[in-house]
Amino acid sequence: MFKAIIISLLLSASLIKANDSFIYNGFSHKIKVLVINVHDGDTILVQEENKNTHKVRLLGIDAPELSQNYGAESKLSLSREIYGQEVIILFNGRDKFKRILGKIIFKNKDINLLQIENGYSWHYENIFNQQSSEDDMAYKEAQAQAKDKKIGLWGQRDIIPPWEFRRKYR
Repeated sequence: MFKAIIISLLLSASLIKANDSFIYNGFSHKIKVLVINVHDGDTILVQEENKNTHKVRLLGIDAPELSQNYGAESKLSLSREIYGQEVIILFNGRDKFKRILGKIIFKNKDINLLQIENGYSWHYENIFNQQSSEDDMAYKEAQAQAKDKKIGLWGQRDIIPPWEFRRKYR
């Protein structure tokens, strides 16, 4: 518990409020958008004020596929948190599918981290150093705690990580 509080304080300290916007260490872009669709537990569609839309892949997490055990629950969790809400996306670039790889901030909360804490996704470590060391540490710790407490998908039998599921069934 103490470790989680320290990590939370570190994360909070790295978010700095300046001129009513948030600047996060390590991210080069920030956009304020409306979440107009939740595709699954780690992918959303957002719209800027100028009506431009972007597909966003949540950085540092990998949620079960919709056709996979716990996929629908993961999508529902993310929908309940941010669908129809204005969020801030912090990011550096896009993936090979042209999706923004971003960290979602809503009401000063890291939504990517929340998906892990609540047992709706895995920490996705194979992201080629796009995640800060603070986030990497916090996400690893959140997954370990969710797993130990059997929260969400960690309470299921025979869970298969999504990257293995995709390799086997696609």
